[in-house]
Amino acid sequence: MKCNKLCSIGVTILLLGAIAATAYLALKAMRAHQLRYSADQARAAGKPIPVTTWQIEAGNINWSVGAECTAYASLVIQQGGNMSEPLSSIDVELGQEVKRGDVLFQADPSRLQVELDNVLASEAEAQQLVKNLEPFLSSVRKDENKTLMRIADVVQVENAAGQARTQLARLTLESKLLKYRRENLSIRATIDGVVTAINAVVGGEPRNFEALAEISRLDPLHTHCVFAQEDYGFIDQNSPATLTFPALPGERFDATFKEFLPTVTAYDPANADANQTDPSLQAVFTVANPDTRLLPGMAALVRLGRTEHGLRVPAIALIGPMENRAQVFVVERAVAHLREIEVGPYADGFVRVESGLEAGQRVVVAGQVHLVDGDLVRELPESDAGVPGLFPTPNP
Repeated sequence: MKCNKLCSIGVTILLLGAIAATAYLALKAMRAHQLRYSADQARAAGKPIPVTTWQIEAGNINWSVGAECTAYASLVIQQGGNMSEPLSSIDVELGQEVKRGDVLFQADPSRLQVELDNVLASEAEAQQLVKNLEPFLSSVRKDENKTLMRIADVVQVENAAGQARTQLARLTLESKLLKYRRENLSIRATIDGVVTAINAVVGGEPRNFEALAEISRLDPLHTHCVFAQEDYGFIDQNSPATLTFPALPGERFDATFKEFLPTVTAYDPANADANQTDPSLQAVFTVANPDTRLLPGMAALVRLGRTEHGLRVPAIALIGPMENRAQVFVVERAVAHLREIEVGPYADGFVRVESGLEAGQRVVVAGQVHLVDGDLVRELPESDAGVPGLFPTPNP
């Protein structure tokens, strides 16, 4: 019973809405017919047709365009190290802010110490061997008659001494490298940023230069924004830009243009007809993020604005606009003349006049759809046009 009652109320509301919409459309059509009939009557009787006009003047035109964006880090570094020792500790957490030089990981030195001890022992033995051979070789070289040993034996001893010295040099270098590795068993951050990934576990044995962590620089933060191609002219290094983030409602962030990104092309070598170029325009904007509240992956909206000063005309005055051409009725000495004009971009209810109009001329902004070139007209104030609030308020 309850459901039937609620359903009945819903159906009644829908019917009332449909009736109201139908009545509105009927009244609108009747009003248009009345205006057309009144214009025809006035034209037939040789009387002026009432219209509302607007004077062409120079003023500020505030252009703005917007685009959807995605935030990403301005720099991402994969952190690793020249080591293969087991990790003994992980000294950072995911999302932690770090400074350049902060310790991220520590490696266990025990296995490396055993290897170093063995090399040091071998180095000591090589040093002793060289030490023992040097006096004997020195005395042999002083014996000009080589009476103590045969020449072949002397050569053999000298070769042995040379090999011993080479072995000693190799072991000395190896011990230095092992000492360096033992003293550098920490992996440290190379930039200021935030830890955005950790790919290591305690006890794991990383390969040399394997990425164990990812550090992202979030100040400044970059945003990847996708515009329509026709918005290209609004984007330059001097365009003031504002970013808003749905995750931070009510807050606005100043941004600066950084660069355009290459256009993405879908390429199919097997089907040339299917190849298409992405019609979007991709750009990067930079925003300061000192408190790192803005994070990679956040959705954003960028809006760019620019103010120009020039002649403008209300968009409602245009008849049959197509690309950058349109027509308007210019009133001169109570006669409406149809003029073709060239217009620029649209903003705030106005279009910029590129050519075809001059400052001080008056154009029809209400009643023009019923006019023909050469009609007599009578100018009405906006308050008498029957469409209050229809016209844009001029900018100073």
